[in-house]
Amino acid sequence: MDVFFLRVSDYEACPDRFFAPLISGETRCAGLACGNPRVRLTKWLGEAMVRCLLRSIWGLKPSDYCILRGAHGKPYVSAAIPVFFNLSHSGDYVVCAVGGEEVGIDIERRGRVRMEVARRYFHPDEVALLEHTPPEQRTALFFDHWSVKESYLKYTGEGLADTLSACKVSFDGTVTIERGHSLQPVAVRECPIDKTYSCFICTARPEAFGINHFQF
Repeated sequence: MDVFFLRVSDYEACPDRFFAPLISGETRCAGLACGNPRVRLTKWLGEAMVRCLLRSIWGLKPSDYCILRGAHGKPYVSAAIPVFFNLSHSGDYVVCAVGGEEVGIDIERRGRVRMEVARRYFHPDEVALLEHTPPEQRTALFFDHWSVKESYLKYTGEGLADTLSACKVSFDGTVTIERGHSLQPVAVRECPIDKTYSCFICTARPEAFGINHFQF
């Protein structure tokens, strides 16, 4: 398993034609129809990174696979060999986890903590913890919780179809997730890409992974 990241701002000067051989025609057309250039660039970068990694790591050409979506929108690779990936983006970063087993990854730029959001989407025990956490530590804790939950729900493929409040996250040496009073059999680890962001990866079992700055 490996994690790759790139900075969107590094590619703002790239002309649209740069992406033509790197993404599908469908994705390119959807991007051209998008009114927000930043959103278009982020989506193109994500797919281009995935396709480049499929070629560089597994030697897969576009004709060797299809990128499809599951029932709740999670993209996956349909190929003759087991290949898994997951994408996330926030702020200036796009991150991608790739490997031979199912994976979920999430990155969140740390901003203003909104306790009303926590009360709606977090477990009651998590809300109580945030309320008793000093303000200077609350931001990191809030976004760490959010990123762990997202990475887990992306790993399972359920996404936000299952509410964030159904999962209780604990940080005590290792990250654990409790759901319905049952400890979930997953391994969640932090990806320290940028100290102003929260980023976590969720897999079936703990294993070493690298963090790599991706460049085209």
